Amino acid sequence: MVILPNDLKQFYTGDRQGILDTRFMYLPQDVHDVAMTYQQDGRDAYIVSKLSVDLVWPIIYGLFLISWLRLIKKPVYVQTGTLFIGSVLFFDLIENVSLALYFVWFESQVFVLAVVASIATPMKWLFIIVFLIFVVSGYIFHRKHFELTLF
Repeated sequence: MVILPNDLKQFYTGDRQGILDTRFMYLPQDVHDVAMTYQQDGRDAYIVSKLSVDLVWPIIYGLFLISWLRLIKKPVYVQTGTLFIGSVLFFDLIENVSLALYFVWFESQVFVLAVVASIATPMKWLFIIVFLIFVVSGYIFHRKHFELTLF
């Protein structure tokens, strides 16, 4: 976990936040603006980040979200929760790959990748929020289907 803040720190440029996937949403033009700000060395570092840390991090938080499913006893709720988690991981992967490819092919101006990333990012966050609401509201309103165990 220590690597993540250090990995992200290099992408702050002046007063402008350059970490796109930590935002709830952004426009395709924002992707281009950030890429312009980084220049070639920064874009290369961003590509490495997207294809290393940002491929490991979804696995880590995916396992964390899956651990929440252990609270649920009813199979249909587990299946629904699994669908939400799968959607989060899918959109996160699409976001990371499309941003990495946009930065790889920056000179070619492949704008469609910026559009895909700008759609995938809010979808990722939306499914995270929906999953958390699903688990919390399920526990509040359907406690008989949940088993709260700490260990």
